[in-house]
Amino acid sequence: MNIDKVNKIKEIVRRYKSVTETNDIREVISICNIKIQEVHNLEEMNYFKGMYYKNKSKQTIVLNKALPEKEQEIVLAHEFAHSKLHRNIDISYLLTDTFFICDPFELEANTLAAEFLIEDDTIINLLVEDPTSTYKSMSQTLGLPEELIKLKYEYLDKGKLKNIHDF
Repeated sequence: MNIDKVNKIKEIVRRYKSVTETNDIREVISICNIKIQEVHNLEEMNYFKGMYYKNKSKQTIVLNKALPEKEQEIVLAHEFAHSKLHRNIDISYLLTDTFFICDPFELEANTLAAEFLIEDDTIINLLVEDPTSTYKSMSQTLGLPEELIKLKYEYLDKGKLKNIHDF
């Protein structure tokens, strides 16, 4: 992803966290007047996590309520990203595909989700505590997918890591 797109994503996250004065993705979505439609009975669609769509001026995120709470937070951040980056495109967030496909829309949404859910200082502190930390160990510590950790680290200001070894 080019640096201009990364900077745009970082600015979106900074702006919404600053304006809304919260790091809670549900609150940010609510303040942005985006409806969260929670769907409970999805046995026949067990692969479905969430989806963002816009109908005229009304924005909605559909969320599989059967997901664990932490996973719901990830899905909401991902779909919020679509609302800000890809407002006029409907994109489903599917269980097995979004972290592994090369679609630039999904990569951008995952990058914004990583930026929103993981503070720079969180990664830095984990590396200070244990300079041998891996993506996998940080993923386990934070309860977030390894791919989000990789994206956050990839676009982290490396100047903040002066005395820490890269891995």
